[in-house]
Amino acid sequence: SDLLQSLWRSRGLGDRALELEIVVVDNGSEEQATQELFQRWRLQLGERFAVRHDPRRFNWSALNNAAALGADTDLLLFLNNDIEALEPGWLEALAAQASRPAVGCAGAVLLYPDRSIQHAGVVVGMHGGADHAYARLPYPCSVHRGRAQLLTSWGAVTGACLMVRRALFEQAGGFDEAFPVEFNDIDFCLRLAQLGYRHVVVPEAVLLHHESQSRDAKASATAADALTRLQVHWNAQLKTPGPWWPDACAPHFPDGRPLGLEPLL
Repeated sequence: SDLLQSLWRSRGLGDRALELEIVVVDNGSEEQATQELFQRWRLQLGERFAVRHDPRRFNWSALNNAAALGADTDLLLFLNNDIEALEPGWLEALAAQASRPAVGCAGAVLLYPDRSIQHAGVVVGMHGGADHAYARLPYPCSVHRGRAQLLTSWGAVTGACLMVRRALFEQAGGFDEAFPVEFNDIDFCLRLAQLGYRHVVVPEAVLLHHESQSRDAKASATAADALTRLQVHWNAQLKTPGPWWPDACAPHFPDGRPLGLEPLL
């Protein structure tokens, strides 16, 4: 409910309002209140609002691939249900960057409810996999000359809020459904990077992310297999966190601490 309301409120007003087509993937919801919510949005938006009921076992990649097939737009925005928009302007900012010929995926700065950073870009190669830059640091953040507040390129962006041109999504073959939960976004971004595209985090797009409210990430039974699959497919790209991370910084600490200070902080 918060996602839909904040998404609709932040689309702009009057003649400048963005045209949105919303596709909700309902992965086995049983609450009557959820169905009533969907009906209210259908009445308000008509054909611009669609619900895909898909009760199969949770597979983020498969669910989003199916939703993309049902959307008739030039730009696709994948948005988790625990995201909340704070103010207008973020959609236009994402669309402007995702439409650039050199850009693959455009992502947002995502903050926890306490306004610390959940996502400001993904460092591919950290921990032999990937990690979120500046995670848990307060926002705004001064590390690396305030990079979290600047338009900057990263190895990947999180699929919790990811915009990409439909043509690129189809060219890359969508999300790999062999990654049902973790690392599907990293794999997708790496495939687009292999085609020559760059991924950016857009500082004008700052959203709240109530992370894992609907799923317990710590209880994941799929994470280990997903990391192994990622490492098999992208061994060379995962050997070092460069060029996304400065050489003078500890390679496995997302707070950006200098080399040599790992045991001191």
